[in-house]
Amino acid sequence: MISTDHTTNAHAADGDESVSVIICAYTLKRWNELVAAVASVEKQTRRPDETIIVIDHNPALLERANETFTGATVIPSRAGRGLSGARNTGVEAARGEIVAFLDDDARAEPAWLAGLLGAYCDSNIVGTGGIVEPRWSNGHPAEWLPGEFNWTIGCSYTGLPTTSAPIRNPIGANMSFRRDAIVRAGGFREGVGRIDDVPLGCEETELAVRIAGASSTATIMHTPAARVDHLVTPERARWRYFMMRCWNEGRSKAAVVHHVGASAGLASERSYVLGTLPRGVLRELGVAVRGDLWGAVRAAAIVGGLSATAAGYMYARALSNGGGAPDRPQANGGDAPAQQPIPVLLYHRIAAAEDDRFAVTPERFREQLRLIAASGRTPLTIGELAEGIQGTRQLPARPVAVTIDDAYEDTPRAVAEALAHDLSVTVYVTSGALDRPGMLSTSQLRALAGMGPEVELGAHSDSHPHLDALAPADVRREVFTSKHSLEQVVKRPVETFAYPHGAYDDSVRAAVIDAGYRSAAAVKNAISHPVDDPWAIARYTIKSATTLERLADILEGRGAPFAWRRERLRTRAARTARRTRRRIAQVVK
Repeated sequence: MISTDHTTNAHAADGDESVSVIICAYTLKRWNELVAAVASVEKQTRRPDETIIVIDHNPALLERANETFTGATVIPSRAGRGLSGARNTGVEAARGEIVAFLDDDARAEPAWLAGLLGAYCDSNIVGTGGIVEPRWSNGHPAEWLPGEFNWTIGCSYTGLPTTSAPIRNPIGANMSFRRDAIVRAGGFREGVGRIDDVPLGCEETELAVRIAGASSTATIMHTPAARVDHLVTPERARWRYFMMRCWNEGRSKAAVVHHVGASAGLASERSYVLGTLPRGVLRELGVAVRGDLWGAVRAAAIVGGLSATAAGYMYARALSNGGGAPDRPQANGGDAPAQQPIPVLLYHRIAAAEDDRFAVTPERFREQLRLIAASGRTPLTIGELAEGIQGTRQLPARPVAVTIDDAYEDTPRAVAEALAHDLSVTVYVTSGALDRPGMLSTSQLRALAGMGPEVELGAHSDSHPHLDALAPADVRREVFTSKHSLEQVVKRPVETFAYPHGAYDDSVRAAVIDAGYRSAAAVKNAISHPVDDPWAIARYTIKSATTLERLADILEGRGAPFAWRRERLRTRAARTARRTRRRIAQVVK
């Protein structure tokens, strides 16, 4: 919740509402762009009352920004990693009655802020947004990119109003809201929107819908006089980024619909899909007929972009509905799904490692453990869960399992923290990595073995390869060697296995069973259940970007599919690609 404890700014007395400009940044790679963004704010014809720079979980960037931007307020994000949390931190710190947002890789024209503020003379205006022009880093626009899809590069697109007019939501790189409207709406929703360089979005859409929905007269205005330019790097001008951005936009739209409903969440998209895009295809085909073949490419891009966005939307909606019918587990081969969700959480490193998306900070890990412990679920090891699935143990009403893969040197501290929260832990150890720098030592492994029955030790292969890409003899060596090596150290049976990278097939699974393991864990990023495969138990990966809200959903069996038995087509495709690369490498050698 965003604090409302603010003093009244003196500007309110003379009718000129006070304004805070908020810029959020997360990486040193954009340092020069951040400097330019701040400089452009300092050159405004209507100077802001304050400029707030929020650094999203990057201590090195925070230190440099504090040293450089002496005329601004530089603060660290106090929320979870991601743009929504950083913006909420900025809003909470802001003193202005209006808060304006500028991206860290955007530059505002001198009249930008005056353009955003001009509409607020009407008390019904709760937000404004302006024009975002692309600034191509190589100086040349991407000829294949249709204007209708400029939103994929964070810029204004064909279909937006060309004059001042009401809109559903502004573009995040160039927007403003009344601060009290953001506070009343509860702020930007964490878990929606971009996290680091993952191209999700729609956090401003979701907030704008909630703000406008709070009052029948509340209006958000498009103000073309407020203009910024937005950096477009070569990576963002490539077809692969375009398709990925469209796919993730579909996923983001599904998240918005989940929170605010389809009527409000897709209001603008209907006219865009039914009107703007067909007109764009016809326009570009006409260009192609007149001799410019780029027109045909752009027409194809419109169709491809729409298809990718729709696919991402349908995929995410299927997940939010519990995985869709194909992924629902069938109880005892019958027609009724096994409805009992069993979240099995997969961790890797518990450390402050900003370059590792699988690393969860100790502070965040502690918060997550508190949430797991408070969920009312009964902790199990993987071995215990497998026994329940196999019918040799009675499963509790609400089970949960916590697993840690790879066994980094920070694993013992993480296990001790979990035990302090009365949680069981299964640790999967890559035997060939023992005693390597940064990894678990032999003595630490022995200590883990002495922590009691709540700590289960499992094998994670000897060298952590994609087992499904290896020859059968190599698979057996990895599976058998890791079991034998670990048992020699801990002096007790090692009876559970985790497939490295989650990669396995029928032959790998058979090798694990032949080696004497009584259970095995896959990944799948899905929810396990009482009729899951005990030699491929589904787990959900917890990453540095996983919010408490997301974890709470997983603990209740929401937001991810139920584990499936049949192998998915994309899994087969990925395996084929790995095997092909391996064969090519062998030929080259």
